Amino acid sequence: MKYGLFVMSIACALLMISASGCSTNSAKAVPLSPNYTAAQEALAVDDYDKAKVALTALAAESTGDFQKEIQEAASAPDIDSMRMAFRSASDILIKSGVPAQYAVAYCPMYKGGSSWVQKKGSIVNPYTGKSMPGCGVFKE
Repeated sequence: MKYGLFVMSIACALLMISASGCSTNSAKAVPLSPNYTAAQEALAVDDYDKAKVALTALAAESTGDFQKEIQEAASAPDIDSMRMAFRSASDILIKSGVPAQYAVAYCPMYKGGSSWVQKKGSIVNPYTGKSMPGCGVFKE
């Protein structure tokens, strides 16, 4: 049993080290809207209504493909559809770069693996909600 715990501890440490080695080009990052963070945090606590308000405001201040995905999330009929559109929007956001006070987080459990942007600190997973709020690791 002690050997199994030791192996699991080593595996977890390696996952954290490899995840922290990934980086996103933050040199070209633009400021992140507080509405994105508000939506991410609302989804993390399964609050559809607060997420919808934040996403609607974020769509109004966004452009391009990101705006399209955010509008889809804001008009989603349920939280599961909202999370899927938020996932697509997050992928677009990550490609554009992440400001220094934020990090890219990754959850291996949602739809084969999904990323999002959040404030540095504790993981606040928008995809698993209250069922597994701390699931994930930081990629950078």
